[in-house]
Amino acid sequence: MITAKLISMLFGGIIFTIIGFFLFRKRKVLGVCFFIVGLFFVYARFGPLSESKEKLDSIMHIDSSQVVSIKIYPIGFKKDMVADISDRETINKLCIALTKSTEEGEQFMKSLHSKWMVVIGLKSKQKILFGVHVENEVTGLEVSSNGDSGWHYGNLHADSFGKEIEKITTP
Repeated sequence: MITAKLISMLFGGIIFTIIGFFLFRKRKVLGVCFFIVGLFFVYARFGPLSESKEKLDSIMHIDSSQVVSIKIYPIGFKKDMVADISDRETINKLCIALTKSTEEGEQFMKSLHSKWMVVIGLKSKQKILFGVHVENEVTGLEVSSNGDSGWHYGNLHADSFGKEIEKITTP
């Protein structure tokens, strides 16, 4: 859906790019700066970051019937999987817990000093990856393109999801 914000970002990006192109002939450094800023505006609105809201919504409104499996990986060691969940009952519990999550700002994640962290991979029509950070009873989900790195789409507060994951990963 094209909004006024998207249109203004597109035109702003195009204008900065055009100004940068014309200034590039006379003042090279200033022209290059305008050109780069213009391209960034266009890329940020229509590149991978433009999907941020959709990525967060796809987690907060996940349909458990669409999820085939859920994989839990420790951070940094994706080859050594902690759990591969494919039974419907556990998938349903985890998806219900995800639907209770709320969107949070950057300060929320910065306030967490994680007791433990994992990366979750949800396999459905699309593969969704996100990092889970838990401190005491507080759980934060960091939604990024590669689970624990890459393009950062946003953060979710999901305490009930953290409790479910802890039940699964604790022997």
